[in-house]
Amino acid sequence: MRVRIEVIEVVEAERGEEPDAHAEAVRSLYQWLVSDPGVGSAVDELSLASGNSAAAPDEETDLMGSTALDAVVAVLNGAAPLAQLALTAATWRLSHPRRPQVRLERDGTTVLLYSTDPEEIRQLVEALSATNPEPHPLAHRTGDHATPSSPE
Repeated sequence: MRVRIEVIEVVEAERGEEPDAHAEAVRSLYQWLVSDPGVGSAVDELSLASGNSAAAPDEETDLMGSTALDAVVAVLNGAAPLAQLALTAATWRLSHPRRPQVRLERDGTTVLLYSTDPEEIRQLVEALSATNPEPHPLAHRTGDHATPSSPE
């Protein structure tokens, strides 16, 4: 399964301080995920994405370069690696004082990541892993965003 992880909220004050704050947040998330041994052993491939394409960090998108980065793309197999990836991304989010929002998308199903609570991570994984036609309460299709009732 291929999961796209986006940092979707960069506070306006951060944009004023650094013109490329969004790309820097994406780089930071990528570095956080790469440095986590649990993600490294769980995920088959991890790359940065510009637009709708993914590239290895040393190819089209340079970690220190000025290419507009939109997301981190992970290729993984199963719910357990997805849970590890979501938990690590949630921990990254909590490590930032302004806690940027993180959105995960798989095959048109999108959820927002709000916490490291195991039950919420389980629900997120269930929503992204669903193959049945009934939508999960946390998941929204094609461009909508999940809005859990109790964000942090």
